[in-house]
Amino acid sequence: MRLEDVASLLEPFAVQTDILQRDAQALSSIIPVLLDLECHLQQHAAPKSLTTAMLRDLRRRFEAVMQPSAENFNPLPTAACLLDPSLSAVLLEPEQAALLHAAKTYVIQECGCFSASAASAPTEGDQTASSPVLSRFRFLTSKMKTQERAAASAVNSTDGAVTQLARYVTDAAEAGAVDALDFWSSRRATYSTLLPLA
Repeated sequence: MRLEDVASLLEPFAVQTDILQRDAQALSSIIPVLLDLECHLQQHAAPKSLTTAMLRDLRRRFEAVMQPSAENFNPLPTAACLLDPSLSAVLLEPEQAALLHAAKTYVIQECGCFSASAASAPTEGDQTASSPVLSRFRFLTSKMKTQERAAASAVNSTDGAVTQLARYVTDAAEAGAVDALDFWSSRRATYSTLLPLA
């Protein structure tokens, strides 16, 4: 293999590293950069044994951000990519469905929400704070009512976050390449649940 071929194989790694080092919004760029480098290795004319080994190593090194099934998976870069309207389209590709799901799940959880099944709302058979038996325990009853309201609020917040996230995905796809800070600043009211995380 000639020196020029090695240089052309490694050049995108140097370019992307330089960009990520000076980019103020580097966290949202991690997923697109890694996917771009994967594509580069898959398409390069270098011997397949070399590019395949490099691709395998790249995937192994970054499985913590690229493989939702990995034991040490960290969904933060994926969520950052999703919440950056100029980059979110990367996750909307069918082959990125697992990353998109991981990003959505993380965003909903970080918005202070829990799924309706995880919320501790009482069921029909439970003794609630409004039970006549518990009414003589004034302080305990007050605490239980507060917890019931918090559980109901968590369920409502989950619905709000899920709804806003679905609306955001459509809105971001239509917005195209816009500045993420401008996008979120101009839509404070529309995405009030997602905004603090974004």
